[in-house]
Amino acid sequence: MEGAAVNLLKGRNPALDGIRGFAVASVVWFHFRPADVPGGWTAICIFFPLSGFLITRLVVQELMGTRGLALKRFWIRRARRLFPAMFATLLVVAPFAVLLGHGWEEAKGAVWSTVLYVNNWWQLSQQVDYWAQLEGHVSPFEHLWSLSVEEQFYVAWPLIVLGVWMASKRPLRNLFITACTLMGAGVAIGFARAAANAEVTEIYYDTMVRSAEILAGALLAIVLAARPQWFTSERGIRAMNVIGWTGFTTLVVLSLMLGTSPNGFIEGGGMFVTSIAATATIAGCLAGQSLSTVLSGRVLVWLGTRSYGIYLFHWPVFVFVTKEAVGLDGWSLTALHLALTLAAAVLSYYLVEQRWLHPQRAEKTARPTPPSEPVHSEVPVLV
Repeated sequence: MEGAAVNLLKGRNPALDGIRGFAVASVVWFHFRPADVPGGWTAICIFFPLSGFLITRLVVQELMGTRGLALKRFWIRRARRLFPAMFATLLVVAPFAVLLGHGWEEAKGAVWSTVLYVNNWWQLSQQVDYWAQLEGHVSPFEHLWSLSVEEQFYVAWPLIVLGVWMASKRPLRNLFITACTLMGAGVAIGFARAAANAEVTEIYYDTMVRSAEILAGALLAIVLAARPQWFTSERGIRAMNVIGWTGFTTLVVLSLMLGTSPNGFIEGGGMFVTSIAATATIAGCLAGQSLSTVLSGRVLVWLGTRSYGIYLFHWPVFVFVTKEAVGLDGWSLTALHLALTLAAAVLSYYLVEQRWLHPQRAEKTARPTPPSEPVHSEVPVLV
C-alpha cells in the first residue's frame, strides 16, 4: 500500500491550480470591487490549507521514497520559487511608494521585514490595522504579511516532520498526531486572544493562529499517504467528490454572502471553519470527478499558475492607480486595474518566475534536460 501512496502523492493536479485560481480571483475582486464579493477576503483560508497540503505532500513523498529528506535542497527549491518575484515586486514598488508619499521609513521597514519574512510581525509592531483598508487607509506593502506567515511555516514544518519521522516506528500515525496537536494549539491561541479582547488584526496576522489553517491541508496530505484507498476506491471517490462539492459550495457562499468586515467571524473561529471547507475542496479534487473537472477549467488553471504574480502586483496597482491619479471610476477603473495586474503577472511569470524555476529552459540550451519536478506555487495570500 505504501507504493500506491507514493504514486498518489506524485504529479501535478490541474484542479489544484484551479482552486488557486478561484482563490486569487476572489481576493482580487474583493479589493477591486468589494461590493460584488464582500466575503472575498476569506480566500486566505483557501490559500493556507492548499500550501500546507502541497508542501507536506512533497516532504512525505520524499521521505517515503528515499527514507530521508534533503532539507537544503528543499529550502533552495522554495527560495527559487518565491524569492525572485518577491524581489522584483519590491524593486518596482518601493521607489514608487517613496515618490508617491508613502515615506522612506515605511518602505525601508516593509522591504527588510519582507526579505527576512517577518513582515506580519513588523506590521503588528507598527500597529497596522488591516481592516483600515476598507476606509481607504492603505499601504502598497500591506499584502506582504502573508508571505511571511507561509515562509515561517516552510522553515519550521519540514524540521518537525523529519524529526517525527526519524524518531517513529509508525511515522505517519505520529505525524498525524503531531499535526493535530499543533493545529489544536493554533485554534486555542486564536480563541484565547479573542477572549482577551485582542485586536482582530493581531489574531489575523498571528503565525501560530494561521498555521492551524495551513496544518489542515497538511493533515490531508498525511491522510492521503496513510490511506490512499480512501481516494482511489469506487466508494471513496464518490465520497470525496461529495465532500469536495460541499466544501467548495461553502467557500462560494462565504465569498458572496459574508460581510466586508469580520464582525465576529474571525473571533468566533470562522477562519478555521473556512479552512476546513477549503481542505474538503482539495480532497474532492483528488477524486478526479465532477468537481475536479470544473476546477480544471482553462481560465481557472491559467489564473492559478500565475496567481503568485497576480497576488504580488494587484495590491500595489490598486493603491497607486486611483480615481484621482487617472481620472477613471467604476468599471473603467476596474478594467484598468485588471489589465495592469495581469500584464505585470504575465511578465513576472515568464521573465522572472520561470527563469529561476527552469534556468536551462530559459537559456534555451541545446542539450536535453531531464523533466522538471512538478512545482506548485505555495500561495501568496492576502485578504
